[in-house]
Amino acid sequence: ADKITSALGDIEHLHLERHIENNSLSNGIKLTLDEAALGQTATAVIAALKDGDPCIWTRGEGNRIRVAVAHLVGDEIDIVIDRLRACLTGG
Repeated sequence: ADKITSALGDIEHLHLERHIENNSLSNGIKLTLDEAALGQTATAVIAALKDGDPCIWTRGEGNRIRVAVAHLVGDEIDIVIDRLRACLTGG
């Protein structure tokens, strides 16, 4: 989660915080989007992540996206970071 926070912390109109649950399976990062300022919705970002290659599944509610990191291995965290950055910045 810290690596994602560090890597995406420079994106304007995005708030990042650790997400911790009692069962630890969904521990990770919660992204809160200022959807109007970003020009896109959390729902659209979630769909783009799911429809991309590789497919990245997240959970969302309102203007928030949760990314679980407990089971990511190797370079998977970097892939998630790259895809999130691309979806959030249009890059």
